Amino acid sequence: MELIYLVEKIEEEYKIIGIADRKLAEKANLRHLTTICVPFICDDGKDEEGNDVKGNWIVHNRYHKQAAKGEECPPESYNLFGGHCTTESIENIGSVVSESILFDGIRRELNEELLRKKTDEKDKIIKLEVWENGSRKMKNKKIVTIDAAQYHVPLFSIIPVGYTEYDGGSNREYSYVFALPVPYEAYKNLVAADDYEKNAKKHNIFLPVKNFSESRLKELNKIANIKSHNLADAVFRLFEPQNEKTLIKLREKISEYCDTRG
Repeated sequence: MELIYLVEKIEEEYKIIGIADRKLAEKANLRHLTTICVPFICDDGKDEEGNDVKGNWIVHNRYHKQAAKGEECPPESYNLFGGHCTTESIENIGSVVSESILFDGIRRELNEELLRKKTDEKDKIIKLEVWENGSRKMKNKKIVTIDAAQYHVPLFSIIPVGYTEYDGGSNREYSYVFALPVPYEAYKNLVAADDYEKNAKKHNIFLPVKNFSESRLKELNKIANIKSHNLADAVFRLFEPQNEKTLIKLREKISEYCDTRG
């Protein structure tokens, strides 16, 4: 059972009104608390075509995770990082959502999702299944894996931005958005990870990362809508009208940080 915070917006404050099992909360259409992180390339670098990537958002392709779960998904379906704010305590019910709840939530998610290729013998190895064409990659009847390690997020590097609101059928969320500066050299070594369940056992799965400018992600979202499917909701909700103020603030935070890097 995964217990999450149920929240309500009262005037300009976000208050915790209860806790519930995640699956039950989504089934009952209860609004709950999540986090979103937008990692971005914070210094100079070039892509394969020679374009500057400074300020670009870092996303991962969730296709193989969705395939592992048996869900429909286009081969290119880009997502941001983050997830549910979980709890094992009822002490916060009735209080305003605190910074500690939000920062604890996003740090936990980044520790699980944002990894790097293993480079040091002292690293704790995290083995990730490699998938291709919607199936696990096999060699000599064994599942192919890659070794990864935790990407160490500097303690005070996570930048708070603001809330977004999302109503997606049975999934209703208030999500707090953070930005995370990532040097280009570190980006080149990043991988993403997620998990899926098979026969009551969790498996870690490798997900590739890419970077796009905000404008390019908007274009991809329009194309996806025409084809009757979307980018992952963590991305496209940032482009919805009710979240415009947070998007503008995110854009400003990224620009300000990149400017300080020359």
